[in-house]
Amino acid sequence: MHGSRLEQSQLLVAIAEDHEVYRRSLMIALEADPAVVVLAEADVAGRFGPVVSDFPPDVICLDLSVPSGDAVDAMTSLSVRLPKARVLLLIGPEDDPGPGLLAGAAGSIEKNAALDHGLAAVYRIAGGGTHLDARGAAAILEVADSLDRLGRLGLSSRDRELLTQLSVGRTADELEPFFGRSSGELDRTLSELLSAVRDAWSGFVTDETSDILVARAIGHTLHQSTASTAVDSATR
Repeated sequence: MHGSRLEQSQLLVAIAEDHEVYRRSLMIALEADPAVVVLAEADVAGRFGPVVSDFPPDVICLDLSVPSGDAVDAMTSLSVRLPKARVLLLIGPEDDPGPGLLAGAAGSIEKNAALDHGLAAVYRIAGGGTHLDARGAAAILEVADSLDRLGRLGLSSRDRELLTQLSVGRTADELEPFFGRSSGELDRTLSELLSAVRDAWSGFVTDETSDILVARAIGHTLHQSTASTAVDSATR
C-alpha cells in the first residue's frame, strides 16, 4: 500500500494469487495507471490483513486455483467481509470459471491475458460492468443453454449470440458496433444476463430432482446412489 491516505478518485484493488512472481507482475501492470492502488496482496484472500477493512477494495483479483481450498468458498467469505467488493477471477489453463461466476464473480480473465488486459477488466468491473473472457462466456453459455432447454431460463437469440461471440474470443468493445449498443448499454446487458443466469441456476439447484436433471442437461457424471434417489423423487 502506498502511504496511509488514499484519494477518493483512486481505484482500490486487492490480489489473491499464490504465485508470488505472477502476483507482483500483475500488481505492476495494474499500478501502471496512477489511479490504481493495489492495497493488499497475498497468496489467499484470507491473508489480506486489516488494511482491507480500513480501505475496502473496489475489485479483488482472485486466483481460481487457490492452494488451500475452494475459490467459491473464498468468495462466500469475501462477500461477508467485503460485501461491496467485486471479484475478477484469475483463471489458469485447467480452471473452470463457471462455478465462480455463478457464485457471484463479476468476471473472469486468463492469467496471461490479465498482464496486458487486466487493467481494462478491473475498470470495467469497478464501474459496475461484467468482464467475460472466452472461457467464462463459454461456461455461462453452457449453463444458460441447459437452463433454457429445461424451461428455467428464457434465453433470447440475441443474448445467446452475444455469449457465443464472446466465447470465441470477441471482446465486448469489438461487439459494441455489431450489437448497436454503447459501452454502457452492453455492460448493463451482460451484467443483467449473468444475473439472470445466476438467479435461474440458484432456483434450479434447490429442486429435489436437480441432480439427475443436471446430469441429463449438462452431462455431468453422478454417483449412482445420488442419481437413483433423484430418479425416485422425480417419478413419485
